[in-house]
Parts: sequence; C-alpha cells; structure tokens
Amino acid sequence: DKVGYLLAEAWALPDELKIALGHHHASPPEDTPPGAVEICKLTQCADWMSSVFTAEHRRKSITMCRSLLSDYYGMEAARSDELLDRLGGRITQAASAFGIKVGEQVPFDFLIREANLHLVEENISFQELTWHLEHTLEEKDRIATELNRELELAREVQRSLLPDESQKFDGLVGLNVSAKAVSGDFFDYYKLQTGQMAFCIADVSGKGMNAALMMAKVSSLFHFLGKSIQDPSRLLGMLNREILETSIRGMFVTMVAGVYDPDTRRIRLANAGHLPSVMMRGAHMVGEYPAKGPPLGIVPGVGYSVDEIQLENDSCLYLFTDGLMDERQPDGRRSDLDGLVNVFARHSRTAPTERLQHIVADIRVDDAETGDDITILLIED
Repeated sequence: DKVGYLLAEAWALPDELKIALGHHHASPPEDTPPGAVEICKLTQCADWMSSVFTAEHRRKSITMCRSLLSDYYGMEAARSDELLDRLGGRITQAASAFGIKVGEQVPFDFLIREANLHLVEENISFQELTWHLEHTLEEKDRIATELNRELELAREVQRSLLPDESQKFDGLVGLNVSAKAVSGDFFDYYKLQTGQMAFCIADVSGKGMNAALMMAKVSSLFHFLGKSIQDPSRLLGMLNREILETSIRGMFVTMVAGVYDPDTRRIRLANAGHLPSVMMRGAHMVGEYPAKGPPLGIVPGVGYSVDEIQLENDSCLYLFTDGLMDERQPDGRRSDLDGLVNVFARHSRTAPTERLQHIVADIRVDDAETGDDITILLIED
C-alpha cells in the first residue's frame, strides 16, 4: 500500500487514485471523501478478484472475493462467481487494448474445481493427521496402562520386602508411606536365633525407580547379612563395602541398624548418617542418638560406633526418615525436632500401630500428598 501511494504521488495521479492505491488493503482514513472510499473498496475487490487467477491457494481468494462483494455490494455467492467467470475474458480484452499479451486465461470453473480438489486434499491430510493423532493417543494410553501395571508390580515387590504384618512382635512396629508409586525408604525387623530382634530404618538418596531399586538391594543385604553379623557397627561396615562396590551416580544410603533384646530390654544401635533416634519417656524426650559416621556408599573403610540404650518403664525409641521433617505444618513451616517431639508426646498413650498412623496424620497437612517418603519405626517396652 505504501509503495503504491508513493508511486501514485510520484506519477502525479489524482488524489482519489492515490488514496485507492494507498489503502486498498486497509480502510482509508476517516476524513477520506466518500467517493474516494468507494474507489478504495472497488480497488480492494479488484485486487482480490485478480488473485483468484494468480494465487497459489485459490480457495482463500475466492472466499475473500465472495465476502467483500457481499459486504460492499450485497452480492450473493452465485453473482460473485458469475463476475469471476467473466473476468478472464475482460482481462484479455483490457490487455489487448493496451497492447499487452497476457496469454489465454484459465476458465473460472477450472479454478473452482482446482480449489475444491485442494480442499479435498487438505481434508484428507487433516483426516490422516487426526488418525495418526488418535493412534498416538491410543498408544500413549496403552503404554501408560502398561507402566502403571509394572509400577504396581514393583510396589508389590517392595511391600514384600517390608516386615510381614502377620509376624508382629510386641513393642516393635513400623510404618512406610510412599511419596510415589515406589519408595526409597524402608524399615525391617526380624527375630534372630538368639531370641533378639534385628531392626533397621534407612533412606536411599533420591526418589523414584532408581531409589526403589537401591532400596531393594540394601534391604536384601540387611536381611541376609544381619542374621550372621549381629554387631550393628560391623554390619554397617559390611553394608558400606557392599554398596561402594556397586554404587551408581553418587547414590548413598542413610541407615540406623540395631539389635533389641526383649529379655533385658537393651538396645544396641549404630547410625550411618541418618537422623537422630529419639528416646521418649511418656511425654518427655530423655535421649537423642545422632549419627556417628557418614552414610553408606560414600567413604570406604569407615568405622561406626554403637550406642547402648536401656528401655525402662514407659519409654519408647523412635526412628524416622527425613520425610517426617520435610512435611509442612498448617502455618507453612516445616517440622523440626521439637515439633516432632510434641507430636510424639501427644500420642504417647496410644497403642503403637495406631500411634504411628496418628503421628503421620498430624504431620501431614489436610491429608495432602506427601512430598517425600515417610518411614517411622518405634521400639517400646
């Protein structure tokens, strides 16, 4: 439009032609005289009508011609097509009057057929695209269903690694709540031939399937090695060596492992980079047993020391993973050790199994999905 206006001005054409050439793609200024506005409309229609014979996508040009002729002159589509049909001959006549050879013009009915054929091709392409999209979505649903089935199987395998509910022992109970389909946390306990109870709680770095696979490995090692190595410090040292031999991508494990003697009510435990274990007596914290060595799978040849704890009347030892401290309280703050102790105290008179469920329910806000795996284990007299 701008180039057309500049040329018209350079050629000293009349003002109404300047306006027509300068605004035949857009509306002219509001102060344009009515006669010049009509010439703009006429020029715009002529421009689109000529494009029917020159444009690559003729259907758009035909549709635009019908729309403009209807808006500006009240023409129906049949009348618009009649004008376009006559246009080819008029172009030849006009070109001849100016001594210009334009060649034979393509009949309008041929152009209509070509445009319709192009529309059919577009529809076919759209249908093919739709079919491919539907097929892709079906394949996605199939893969998602298969993946969910595999995850459920993995979850069942993980559940089988946790202590069997049918093998409950008085005074020793645990709870695991997964953040995802599979968990990187675990706890375990089982009876030794000596009548003592071996137990552990652990947290694998990371989440998802990698952590779950590492969890399965460490759980199996603990279950196997713990039956013959009943010194918690030696057991953690052995687990550390085994994990270092096959550790991948910097993964590590924090763990508390120990042995509980129900007859003497004595506990021996070692902590490898895990959160402190907490001793409660009634509603009061009376002891805290932090880590005295690094997590498993980081430092070779490291030693771990043992804490010896004597359970007394109304006392209870809590072991838990960091998922319990990562949960946010109703005021938005994360849980801290003091907050956990208050929760432990609030439910100190509840039966062990129900107590763990109440503790997790109190920590999680409005029963929201947990952001990290939560595992808790307690031992009480």
